[in-house]
Amino acid sequence: MPKRQTRPHNHAGRWQVRIADSAAAVQPGGRSEIRLDAPALAAIYSGYLSPLELAATGQVEGPREALAALQAAFTGPPPWMREQF
Repeated sequence: MPKRQTRPHNHAGRWQVRIADSAAAVQPGGRSEIRLDAPALAAIYSGYLSPLELAATGQVEGPREALAALQAAFTGPPPWMREQF
């Protein structure tokens, strides 16, 4: 995975995310099927890039089945913004 400049508190160990009934819970610890950093999570969360797209560029690592599950959890419309403010 390429090195990026991020804040140290973004690398404070492993975090486990559980998704059930359209709700997510996050807690420290857990096993590590998917490996990503905060900027990659932001790209997935915002809908800018999918886990599979990020994996193709080496920014996310994990088994294809786990990446597909992560992609399903964050499926939504692409981001957009009106040009007028």
